[in-house]
Amino acid sequence: MRRQLVVMSALLLGGGRGGEAQENGHLLAMSALSPNLAGIFYAPPRGGWYIQVAPPGTIDPTARRHLAWLPGNRHLVVAENDYAASPSFPLLFSLFERDTGAYAPLFSVPPPFLAPSITIDQEGVLVIMGGSALYRVGANGVLQRIAPPNGQNIEGKTVREDLETGDYIVSATQNVYRVRPWGMMSTIASYPLPGVVRSQDPETGEFLLWGGTSLFRMTGTGTVTSTTITSQVNVEAMVVDETPSPLGEYAFSTGGRFINYLARVSRWGGTVTTLLDFTPTGSFGVDLVLDRPRNVSTANAGFSNRWNLFVDFPLDAGLPYVCLVGTSGYRPGVWLPDGRKIRLNPDGATWAGLAGLLPGFWGLSGVLDARGTAQGVMDLAGAGPQARGIPFWVVGVVLDPAAPSGIRRVSPPIVVQIR
Repeated sequence: MRRQLVVMSALLLGGGRGGEAQENGHLLAMSALSPNLAGIFYAPPRGGWYIQVAPPGTIDPTARRHLAWLPGNRHLVVAENDYAASPSFPLLFSLFERDTGAYAPLFSVPPPFLAPSITIDQEGVLVIMGGSALYRVGANGVLQRIAPPNGQNIEGKTVREDLETGDYIVSATQNVYRVRPWGMMSTIASYPLPGVVRSQDPETGEFLLWGGTSLFRMTGTGTVTSTTITSQVNVEAMVVDETPSPLGEYAFSTGGRFINYLARVSRWGGTVTTLLDFTPTGSFGVDLVLDRPRNVSTANAGFSNRWNLFVDFPLDAGLPYVCLVGTSGYRPGVWLPDGRKIRLNPDGATWAGLAGLLPGFWGLSGVLDARGTAQGVMDLAGAGPQARGIPFWVVGVVLDPAAPSGIRRVSPPIVVQIR
C-alpha cells in the first residue's frame, strides 16, 4: 500500500492531457399511460436500448417519480406523487435496491404536496422541496421544516446540494435561494429567471437552468448567461456526466405532449444526440440519475460532525482504493496523464490523509471487499462553533497497475460541510 500511495502522490503533483473513459449508465423514472412503460428504466451510456428495472410503484402509471441515491450507492429513494390527478393523493416514498431489484414502500407524507424535488444530504437525510417549504424527512416520514419560517411560502421547484459549499440551492417560481442547513436563507437571483435549476456543472460550479427549450448557466452570485444548447421540447431532468470523455457531457430527458426522448450533448454545445426516443410509447422521463454515481458518500455517525464514509466501486472488488481529502476546493482539480481529472485541489489535508496522519479520519485507504465496498470514519465532532459552515471535499480513486496512469476509476467529488 505504501508504494501505491507514493504513486498517488506523484500523480497529484503533476498531470497531462489525453483520453480515457469510464462510463456509467442512466436510470430514468418514467411516467406513462401504460403500466408496462412506467417505473424505473436502465439505459446504457450510449443508448440504443432500455430495460425496466423497477415496477411502476404504488400509484398509477401517470404518477411523477423522483429519485435520490442513498449513502452506500446501492439503494434509491423513490418519491411518488400524482398531485396533477388529485391533490388528495399522499406523497409516497419507496426504496429500490439496485442489486436485487427489490422495491418496497417506506412511508407516506400526507397531502397536499406538489410533485417534489428530493435529495439526500451529507448526513444521509432525505430533503424534499415540497412546493411551499424545504423539509428534512425523519423517521416514519416526520417532516422538519428547514426554510422559510412558518407563515412564508417560497413556491419551490427543485432542491440541489451546492458542490461549492454544501448549502441547499432551491429553485423557486420567482427566485433562486441559498439555504444554509440551519435555515438561514438568502436570494441568489430574482425573477424574471429563464428557467429552473436542474443540475450543477463541476467544471465551473455554475448552476444549469432549462428555460423553455434552452439551457442557461448561472453563477453562485446570480449572473445568468445563455448557451447554444437547445432541445425540441421542455427538459424535465438533467445530469452532468463526466465519464464518457474528459470534456464532459450533459444528459437530459424531456417531457412533451408529442416528443419525448433521452439525449446527450457536450457541455460546450454542438450536436444533440438522441439516445432513446420514447415518443411512440407515450412515456416521458420525469427524473434522471446516473447509475451508481455515489462511489464516495457520507452519513451521520451519531454525533454532529461525525460521519461514516462509504466507498463503493461495484466493478472493482479486491482492488486497493484511496480517498483524497482537501480543504481548498475541487476546481480546477488535477489532470491525470491519460486525460481524466481528479476533482480536488491537493493541500496539506490531502498529504496528511495519504500518509494516514489526518486526525479523526480512518479508512481513507485500503482494499475493496468482494462487493467492491469499504467503510471509514471522518470525525470532526470536536470542531468548535467557529468552524460551522466550512466545507471540505472528498474524492475516491481505485488503483490498478494495469490501468492508464495506474488508476482504474475516479469518483465524482463530494462536499461535506461542518455543521
